[in-house]
Amino acid sequence: MIQCSIESHSLEDTAVIARVVADLCPSGCAIGLSGDLGAGKTEFVRGLVAALGSADSATSPTYALENVYPVRNDHRFSAVHHWDLYRVGREDPGVIEQIRELREDPRRLVVIEWPEKVPEVHNSLSLQISLSFRPGSDAVREIAVIGAIAAQICEKVRK
Repeated sequence: MIQCSIESHSLEDTAVIARVVADLCPSGCAIGLSGDLGAGKTEFVRGLVAALGSADSATSPTYALENVYPVRNDHRFSAVHHWDLYRVGREDPGVIEQIRELREDPRRLVVIEWPEKVPEVHNSLSLQISLSFRPGSDAVREIAVIGAIAAQICEKVRK
């Protein structure tokens, strides 16, 4: 898999990176978001959802498990399904089946925080994004991107 990394110096930078991902993500894409608590995973989703034309503002689905944001201005996606698997068990068959069914519809963009909590889900992702604080800094984030479109994402962000 192709891997690259980008620096983010603010939550606004993270939202810009999310907009690039929204622009380049193909139909049927499933994105995993991992990393440090407070590093900007939900802010990333907020930028992604806004870039795709949703009128809704993304919030963390930690207790709801899934939030759905209808998309209005994008020909590829009808909705963003934002999952948070932090509190889910490793082999939760209900969650695995729900995500599998969503993935069967290429018009649904699936974004999963903490996908590593459910290995079967983690192993099926199109794109993996890890957000972590640079050691010694609570402002600079290192964003690692892994997947077929990783190089395109990093190239477009750096322009």
